[in-house]
Amino acid sequence: MSIDIKQWVCLWGILMTALMVTAIGAVPVQACSCMPPTVASSYNHSSDVIKARIFLRIQRGDSVVYFANVQHVFKGCLSTDRYVILRTPSSSAACGITLRTGDEYLINGNASGTYWGFTQLSVGLCDYNPLFSALSDEDLDFLYSRLVCCSDACICADGSRPVNCFVDPCEVAPDCPDGKCQANYCGGCTAEFYDANGYAVCENKCQDDADCPEDQYCASDHMCEDDGRCERDVDCNLLGNVFLHIQCVGYGVCDSFMCGWVCGLPQCVDVAGYDFGACEMILGWGVIDGRCTLVSGCGSDGFYFFATEKECQTACGG
Repeated sequence: MSIDIKQWVCLWGILMTALMVTAIGAVPVQACSCMPPTVASSYNHSSDVIKARIFLRIQRGDSVVYFANVQHVFKGCLSTDRYVILRTPSSSAACGITLRTGDEYLINGNASGTYWGFTQLSVGLCDYNPLFSALSDEDLDFLYSRLVCCSDACICADGSRPVNCFVDPCEVAPDCPDGKCQANYCGGCTAEFYDANGYAVCENKCQDDADCPEDQYCASDHMCEDDGRCERDVDCNLLGNVFLHIQCVGYGVCDSFMCGWVCGLPQCVDVAGYDFGACEMILGWGVIDGRCTLVSGCGSDGFYFFATEKECQTACGG
């Protein structure tokens, strides 16, 4: 079998790396302990995220080094068709991982120097490194919608250019007390939220139905929800929530997180949880948590109200 000069250089670099690993003394093995990684948490804690094909494995002492070829870059300054070294502990108890030669993996790693011109990435069990073919559609959507920056040059992972947004998405996004906002300009103007450990939170926050995928609507808690599903009665009366129901004048009700329909006066729908705005304009009397209550806000948003409390109580019993 013939090997070209480039391959010889690569193999030589790996052998030199292996010799260096051998010189490192043994370290005590402790049980590997970490939170289950996700595509987002690993991405946020890694210096480099790549799709890589494994070519060679060498074990020396307490470490294993893999020789890999970069197939695609999702984060960092590596380039496709470049060779890298992946270094991991030899024991899973020390958070080492096992990669099969010939297979392609998603690699989340952290740069740990270079040897003979090869970038070396440290990888382990606490990183999200599955077979690339095993990635879910959601994982792939996340990866290919990342902004890949090196120095001042940035391009989206799918090869497209970032969108020019009129305003920072984080400035107009709904509040997310559990996370910090990061603006994403790939494929749109998106506000993403991550907690201190890099995990995605408030993932489906929305302002209107246009922010949600097809067959979903923007619910009263500003979360994208499947059509026909609900958290409270008011969700079943939002225009974007399309579901089959009996044909009569009435209003939607939420039962076991699924929308149903009651024939009667539309004004009797329970609007608890709906934000009519911070204005003090009186909208009328409506049902909130089963009781007739004076409702105020900036506009009725298509809901109907009674002129008096007595009318509300007579019609709805609240």
